[in-house]
Amino acid sequence: MERRLPVNVRLVGLVGPLLLIFVMLVAWYFPGRQRIRLLEQQVDATAAAVFTQVAADREYYASVVVPRLEALGAPVIAGYHGVPNAFPLPATFLREVTESVSNNGGPYRIRLVSPWPINRASGLDDATQRGAFDELVHTRAASVRRRDLVQGVDVMRYWVADRAVHQSCVECHNGHPESPRRDFRLNDVLGAVEVQIPISTPWHEAQRDQSLLVFGGIALSALLTALVAWGARRVVSVPIGDLSREMTRISAADGVIGDAPALLRPGRNSVAAEIDELWRRFEDMQRKVRGNQERARELTTSLEQQRQRQLAFVAGVVHDLRTPLSSLKMAAALADKAYVDRSDERFRKAADMTRRQVVQMTRMVGDMLDAARIEAGQLELRLEERDVRELVREVVDVFLPSGSHALRLTVPDAPVPARCDPMRVEQVLNNLVSNAIKYSPEGSDVDVVVLEQGEDVVVAVTDRGIGIAPEEVQFLFEPFHRARVARETAPGVGLGLSVAKRIVEAHLGSIEVTSGVGRGTTFRVRLPRRGPDRGPSPER
Repeated sequence: MERRLPVNVRLVGLVGPLLLIFVMLVAWYFPGRQRIRLLEQQVDATAAAVFTQVAADREYYASVVVPRLEALGAPVIAGYHGVPNAFPLPATFLREVTESVSNNGGPYRIRLVSPWPINRASGLDDATQRGAFDELVHTRAASVRRRDLVQGVDVMRYWVADRAVHQSCVECHNGHPESPRRDFRLNDVLGAVEVQIPISTPWHEAQRDQSLLVFGGIALSALLTALVAWGARRVVSVPIGDLSREMTRISAADGVIGDAPALLRPGRNSVAAEIDELWRRFEDMQRKVRGNQERARELTTSLEQQRQRQLAFVAGVVHDLRTPLSSLKMAAALADKAYVDRSDERFRKAADMTRRQVVQMTRMVGDMLDAARIEAGQLELRLEERDVRELVREVVDVFLPSGSHALRLTVPDAPVPARCDPMRVEQVLNNLVSNAIKYSPEGSDVDVVVLEQGEDVVVAVTDRGIGIAPEEVQFLFEPFHRARVARETAPGVGLGLSVAKRIVEAHLGSIEVTSGVGRGTTFRVRLPRRGPDRGPSPER
């Protein structure tokens, strides 16, 4: 049998993962991710401030200082170191300023980089720089940012374009003998200003805090899940488990609650409202079942006493009737023999009527006696192996001399063996054939058919008589019940079919009926070939 999980385990399985995912997402995205984003924003702001300062210094030098120097006749050239009273170009000025800032040991490094030969000392050192420079040239982006590992240090690298802001810069690049281009113009990208800001320590701190938040969230989720499981077990699983065990105890006793004290309902404050309501209804059910059991015991005792009185009455009546019936039967037989040659027709008719009535009363008494034995559990079967065809033929032969109906017998060619009590089987078939003749018009056909169906033998008796109403078929095999049309057609006490059904069931078989008012009736007796293991023994 498939094992079902308790409520608290199911809640853990449902709530735990959802709560864990929720806490992890919250811890990851909000505190952890926000701190990392804040760190990135701080680094971006620092780099932007540096770029702004460098750009302002260069702009001031190019737009204010250089024109004044030129007005004074001072040369502004790239190799100003070897020329007296000469001053550097704006690009050279920018390079030297960034180098001085980097050499001061500050928290970040500034450098002017360029791929052109005139700036050979500031050439591109790695693929990251080359990629960033190409992006500045071809996409005209305002800045480029990359996270990189430089000499084992985790840094954030930024680049902004260094454009030609003075004609002297353009002339120097176009006039350099190794320059690959001769078409530089103002505002062209001549290089890039790179800022490197170390982020190892704050970045790792942010990641550590993020990890702590995640693990703390996992621990909190586990704690909350455990509390949910504990609460579910206390307010749901335990009360329902107690209720289930009480129901199992009652079920094991076949619904008999007995005198054992009922399991106490838990306090209302310790369980959910639905569980408390379930317990309350269960207790109401227990009280009602106890009351019903008491009434059932009283009714059973009363019915048993009534049954015993009925059986004693029937047995007494049958016993008292058998002796006079036997005497009457013997007297009728002797009278018939003594006057067989006389011509007194009235005497002969009276003797015939007496004989028929004796036969009818004998059958009724036999049915009553069998009914009493069945009710007392004293129906005994004497089992033996017999050919069902022969049993059916013997029954049909009994009714053939009457000539009032056309009896048609259909049996297989081969023997049809079955283990049964032949006398009891003949009793059943006698009853069915007799009823078929009794409740069908004189001269009509009555078919008796023997069939083999698997491991069963089926005997069907069909008449063309008055039939049975559908609403009365279900009561047909009850003792002393007779259909309305049958009561109007022929006398009887209504025990024959009840006894026949009990005899067939004692053989582990069944009896079925198909009928309709005015369309005749078919009874089918189904008997297993093997029969019962042994016949029911009388009770002692």
